[in-house]
Amino acid sequence: MRDIPEENLTDTQMEAVRVHQEAMRLVLQQKMEGEGGPIGQKLVAGLGLVIKKIKGE
Repeated sequence: MRDIPEENLTDTQMEAVRVHQEAMRLVLQQKMEGEGGPIGQKLVAGLGLVIKKIKGE
């Protein structure tokens, strides 16, 4: 993975990074395994929305 200077990212991209960091923190804190059950499903759906926002969909 390459390092991208923060100043080269848009606000939307930075928000996506923050959301992914928070998602990973939740996974670790909850010691989630497999698909993570209902919480995991919500997490994946939320990350999907972030990806759509970045793609402009």
